[in-house]
Amino acid sequence: REALQVALEVADQRAEDASSASRERWLDVARTAMTGTSAESGGDALASLVVDAAMQVHDAALPGLGHERVRMAKRGEGDLEASSLLKGLVLERRLPLDRQARRLEHAPVAVITRALTLEKGVRDTEIEVQEVDQLDAFMEAEASLLDAITEKVLASGARLVACAKEVDQRVLHRLVDSGCVVLPDLERAGAEDLADVAGAQLCEHLDDLTPEMLGHVDRFEVETLEGEDGRRERLHLEHEHSRLATIDVGGGHGTATEEVIRGLFDALRSVLGGMNSGRLLLGGGS
Repeated sequence: REALQVALEVADQRAEDASSASRERWLDVARTAMTGTSAESGGDALASLVVDAAMQVHDAALPGLGHERVRMAKRGEGDLEASSLLKGLVLERRLPLDRQARRLEHAPVAVITRALTLEKGVRDTEIEVQEVDQLDAFMEAEASLLDAITEKVLASGARLVACAKEVDQRVLHRLVDSGCVVLPDLERAGAEDLADVAGAQLCEHLDDLTPEMLGHVDRFEVETLEGEDGRRERLHLEHEHSRLATIDVGGGHGTATEEVIRGLFDALRSVLGGMNSGRLLLGGGS
């Protein structure tokens, strides 16, 4: 216990104030943390991406901010030199309809956590239809309810509609016909990430969906890549003041890229640790 106390006192004496550290100093931290890992082969280029990502999420000044605000995506092609930083999110998924817009700029974004479908009852219900008119009336009532769902979404002014759950095909086609891009089945975590990028509020009930709940993205774009596993689509969602950052790591999908990502996370934690504590201790491995 006494040795620990002495070590902490010496470390505190030798640490330097990092509250006004320059970008070059943070690059030194990133390079040191990457030394001996697979990420070291990326040199200054990868270290620069780490520092820029750390500075972006640190400047957002959110409580509990840390390396969990930075995502790592595997580009699946090229080499480490093809790595880049995105002020936003990369989603590995296809659009549900090929006729949707593949690029939007300055688009209002709605992030919805409920399903855009008819509510299902807890119990199975049988409806006895004796005449064709009754069946037509039932189908018209169902269509009317789905139209009401669609109208509430359109009335908000959203052009990019992200839904954590299922979107009924009729609602999907109507929204796309009206010029919207729809991203269904994102799950809760994906919806929260997109809300952090766009600055949108999560909408639990459609009656609460107003223009004030919307966020926006500066750019939405679909990237198509051709590889050994066939055609892949990746969705890029960017915002200048995004509370998330993504390092898009070049290279394949194998173990080598995984090792690089581990090294990048080590460097990211080191840089953000220094930024959050305001202190730096010189020396590799310290």
